[in-house]
Amino acid sequence: MKLLTRRNQSGFTIIEVMIVLAIAGVIMLALFLAVPALQRNSRNNQRDSDAALFTAGINECLNARNGATASCDSYAANTELANFVDPTKLRQLSTIAATSSAVPATPANGTVYYQFGAKCAVDGSLTTTGASPRQYSVAYLIESTSGNILKCLES
Repeated sequence: MKLLTRRNQSGFTIIEVMIVLAIAGVIMLALFLAVPALQRNSRNNQRDSDAALFTAGINECLNARNGATASCDSYAANTELANFVDPTKLRQLSTIAATSSAVPATPANGTVYYQFGAKCAVDGSLTTTGASPRQYSVAYLIESTSGNILKCLES
């Protein structure tokens, strides 16, 4: 009579495979949820950097013109402010719009708005109430999970 010998069985059981797949699924789910938030934060950080760069350009223009706001209050190809703000360095805020009264009710994404004689209101918009003529404010949109939010910097 022959002795029956057991072969060494190597490999994984179906339960072990299912556990590994479940763990991989949880890791992938966490990545898919985290990546958009990281990208949004990266874009917002770049917008903040662009707005700070733009604000620095306005300050340089004012310093070079002895504080004369009339020299720096409009942005066009041949104006004084264009000499101090390089739009090619702005990555997320690519459009520059001077506002004479206020930021529009529906501001454009990727646009930096600025106004002399204005300061930041509580909601992030620009207001002329209580602002000196030499004071200026810069407003732009940032992204959030619930939509875009108006953010404001003032001099």
